[in-house]
Amino acid sequence: IECYKNPQIIRISKLYGYNSPSDKPTVVKRIVTALDLQQPISLDNERVRYFTCTEDVASLVVKVLHEGCDSKKIWQLNGEEGMTEYQLGLFVAKSYAKVFYPDSEQENALQHLQSLIRVEEKQTRIDDRPLASRPGTIRLVNDISHTSLEERLAELVPQISLRTKWHRLADWFCEQIFNYVKTKEEYQYEIDNI
Repeated sequence: IECYKNPQIIRISKLYGYNSPSDKPTVVKRIVTALDLQQPISLDNERVRYFTCTEDVASLVVKVLHEGCDSKKIWQLNGEEGMTEYQLGLFVAKSYAKVFYPDSEQENALQHLQSLIRVEEKQTRIDDRPLASRPGTIRLVNDISHTSLEERLAELVPQISLRTKWHRLADWFCEQIFNYVKTKEEYQYEIDNI
């Protein structure tokens, strides 16, 4: 850091978000994939995290660049709502049910989806001694405000979900067939009118 005139450091908490299928798998992406496949997923229920959306990090980077770098500064960004990965899993299941199930089926779907979210067993070392304890809740003050987790998940769940991708693929396939049939009919019309 000493070799830069006015370094800007951005500290963030655990990330979630979605940019493309080749993204590094975040906890939200892992949860949505498990729900898509109707497979159980085990998540940590001890460490409280303040999950941060990648879009909010991008907003902070833009802010840092626009404000200029007149002095050294450490910027902080983390989510507003502290929760464990397990609690986040239950939250994602709720968003998933809202997105993919009609109102009349949401309660039953939510119960089923939440049953797939499991508490991860505590890890131990090879010699069966417990791992070193970690701090429970750590949260620093944010340098910018950002969108709530609930709002972000409403946007992200359909983007990440395989169900949505299969629907898009089916729509594309139907469009290709329609275009093929339409083209064939136009071609036949031209032949008939020669």
